[in-house]
Amino acid sequence: MNDLKHFGIPGMRWGIRRKNPDGSTKQRGGSEDFKRTKQLRKKKLKDLSNNEIKDLNNRLQLEKQYKELTRKKISFGRKKVTEILSKVGGDLVSAAVKGFTERMAEDFASRYGPGGSAYSRPSADVIDLKFLKD
Repeated sequence: MNDLKHFGIPGMRWGIRRKNPDGSTKQRGGSEDFKRTKQLRKKKLKDLSNNEIKDLNNRLQLEKQYKELTRKKISFGRKKVTEILSKVGGDLVSAAVKGFTERMAEDFASRYGPGGSAYSRPSADVIDLKFLKD
């Protein structure tokens, strides 16, 4: 009994199985459609044929529909928090916009209104034509 016998595969690590649980030796990684879609996503749009684009769009639409249909319901508490935050956020934004417009109006009036820095008074060489109205 001095012989050392090895019944495994050289280089194979402990805990890693070579076969899938169903006994097949086929590699995992999803269906053939999934693999094809993955390959199509890597290509540039101009390199795809019309049929490939249709297949890709169909797959993406199916994935989107599946996500929408299997979306979990939002809890009551989460809905309420979302409503409150959106209302408070909307109020904050409207207050900020109101303050900004008020400041801009004041700045405009101080610059371009009578007595403002950008306001120009008529010079002395301008002829006054008010007498024509009489």
